[in-house]
Amino acid sequence: MKFSRVISVIVLVLSVIAFSCRKSDSTAPVVSLEGESTMSVVLNGSFTDPGATAQDNEDGRLNVNVSGTVNPDLAGAYVIKYSATDAAGNTGNAERIVNVLNSAAFLVGNYAATAYLTADTVYYQTSLVASTTLNKRVWLPGFAAYSQAVVYADVHADSLIVPQQDVVFGTPPVTRSFNGKGTEAIIGDSMIIHILFNETTSGNGNSGVVRFARKL
Repeated sequence: MKFSRVISVIVLVLSVIAFSCRKSDSTAPVVSLEGESTMSVVLNGSFTDPGATAQDNEDGRLNVNVSGTVNPDLAGAYVIKYSATDAAGNTGNAERIVNVLNSAAFLVGNYAATAYLTADTVYYQTSLVASTTLNKRVWLPGFAAYSQAVVYADVHADSLIVPQQDVVFGTPPVTRSFNGKGTEAIIGDSMIIHILFNETTSGNGNSGVVRFARKL
């Protein structure tokens, strides 16, 4: 009986010691990213999370919890968070930023535009915008000096293609069809874009050139 009581006391003491040691652990696990902390993905491409590992000074290797997703079909900055918690309740964290980018984003900016039309030359300001859903596509607001006309162009290397597209605007609304092609190049300290276009309105055709210039 005495022996059993001694054993019980020893077990209790050891349990208290173990519990005390565990409670005194205040060091969080170290969460280490596989791969870079900032990554870039081409819009409409694919993304595979390289993952992360976690190591604790008391518990060794731990499972890592992951939160956050990346949509490679929508341009933007995404954050993936990683965390691991040890037996003492200490939590370590890490995060990765994933940028989904349109390859044509280098064309984005404010431009001084000149529209060389059949009957006139018009100067105006515009801002080229990169599509957030289709890679290598940019939007051209105010195209050909029509303030309400927004057309898109697809970038191929140093060329731009304006696919056939109908734009409805004006009062009363009028449908205008545009298509064209052009080039982009850095000349001196400026980004220069030239687009030769055709426009058809109510069966009548016109053509012209739009020049865009932006200081770098």
